[in-house]
Amino acid sequence: MFIPPVYIASALSGLAVLLLVLKRGTQHPQENQFIDSHDYKQPVNIDKLPDIITLYLIPKSPIAGGDLLEFFLAHHLRYSPQKIFHLPAHDRDRFFVATLSSPGTFDIRTMAQDSFNGLSFFIQPKESLTPLEDFDALCNVIFEAKDHFDADLRSAEQLPVTLDELRELRETIAD
Repeated sequence: MFIPPVYIASALSGLAVLLLVLKRGTQHPQENQFIDSHDYKQPVNIDKLPDIITLYLIPKSPIAGGDLLEFFLAHHLRYSPQKIFHLPAHDRDRFFVATLSSPGTFDIRTMAQDSFNGLSFFIQPKESLTPLEDFDALCNVIFEAKDHFDADLRSAEQLPVTLDELRELRETIAD
């Protein structure tokens, strides 16, 4: 009886995969493979951090929903159960994006056909394990959005945001 070499190779590779899976399942994790959540250090001056930082992106003309969705996907933002977008990190969200129109949520089913008069970007530095990294990630995305959608940045008080104000805010977070 002749068995084609393809069948023998297939059987051997299947057996090898099975052995690897079984071996991996019986291995005990090493202590250094896990990082306990208490190993992360909260910022020392957490009391100085603002509870929330909100920046508004106000475009000169409404943003087409399809373009906005492409921008979000290109920058790895994800749609959340709260119906807003967020930038995920390993075990937390770095920052969030909502619409300026009430209630601030996106309808993912109709988003591509909608247009948006502005966006609200926000982070919660006191809740973050890495507030400076999260703020920097927010700034990177919002600056690209500002250029991409020909928009202005505004503060929570609806005043224009300058680079100096953002630097001061960053220094407050970094301290």
